[in-house]
Amino acid sequence: MLKMKGRRLESEKAGEYNRTTSMLVTARVAMATPAPSSWQPPTSMLVAVVLCFVVTELPQGVLAFLSGVDQDIFHNAGAAGPYL
Repeated sequence: MLKMKGRRLESEKAGEYNRTTSMLVTARVAMATPAPSSWQPPTSMLVAVVLCFVVTELPQGVLAFLSGVDQDIFHNAGAAGPYL
């Protein structure tokens, strides 16, 4: 009885080794093969939202940039223009 149990444990270890080895081989093969391309072009809704964001935020960004370049650009701004 004890010998059979020892042999069974050895066969289980061998089976576990084989299972682990096959998993590693499968993982290496999976890493070596290129994945199928899952890139999808952006939808028109996404493009529309991004364009709306750019159109609304770009003027504010330009004005913020100009105020950083020349701090007096808005100080004297009036009806006649900023540099009179």
